[in-house]
Amino acid sequence: MARNMTEKEVISLIKESVTWIVENGHIAQFSPEDATRTEKGFLLDALGAASDSGATFLNVPDTL
Repeated sequence: MARNMTEKEVISLIKESVTWIVENGHIAQFSPEDATRTEKGFLLDALGAASDSGATFLNVPDTL
């Protein structure tokens, strides 16, 4: 993902990507990297977008 994307563009890309995965017969798993350093509202929006688009698994990982 390009660093110059707006939050709205990122949410749109999440929805588009997860929807494509599910519509093509796959199980979608969404794992936003560096989750604990992400602004809480945006993280929740991203997880919600993935879930609403059909993601079966949501992970909240962070790197060490």
